Amino acid sequence: MKRIKEGNIMYSDHELLELIKKDKDKGAEELINQYGTYIKRVCEKNLHNKEDVKECVNDITLEICMNYEKYDKEKGSLKNYIRIIAQRTAIDRYRKNIRRNKLEEEVLEKYNQNQ
Repeated sequence: MKRIKEGNIMYSDHELLELIKKDKDKGAEELINQYGTYIKRVCEKNLHNKEDVKECVNDITLEICMNYEKYDKEKGSLKNYIRIIAQRTAIDRYRKNIRRNKLEEEVLEKYNQNQ
């Protein structure tokens, strides 16, 4: 059942998933309207760079919209499903950043040794 919150239409989990199924762009927009702040907060626990958080939120939104059929309401709420995807995605980005920083340090160290 749709309800109004702060001037925005709020969809039930089922309605939101149906919207994503019918119109991924509109569904993504509504997903962000309803869960964007929550997704951002989950990402911020692992990522401290605003640009990384923004990209992570976009990645999570895309993943949910492209794989909405994987959600199983018998296993938990949509919010918990989103949290799991958000945590996994943020941790993956954090690890990627660590590997990239380590590689950059190694390259810089080799460069400095050759000077």
